[in-house]
Amino acid sequence: MLAILVGVLGDFDLAEDAAAEAFAIAAERWPRAGSPSNPRAWLMTTARNRATDRIRRDRALAIKVDLLAAGDRVEGR
Repeated sequence: MLAILVGVLGDFDLAEDAAAEAFAIAAERWPRAGSPSNPRAWLMTTARNRATDRIRRDRALAIKVDLLAAGDRVEGR
């Protein structure tokens, strides 16, 4: 799973974090709700979604930081 995620994401640390989150979510949910019909696919999809969410959050944060820095430059004239 980790090798596939690294190939898809191109980032080992991101893939490792996403896989760990997917396993943690599974450990929390599956005892209560039961395991899905295809656990491997569920884990992969969950990990990929978590990684995508993190990439989006990081991009949004970078944009906001840039906007704040631009605002500081305008005010500092």
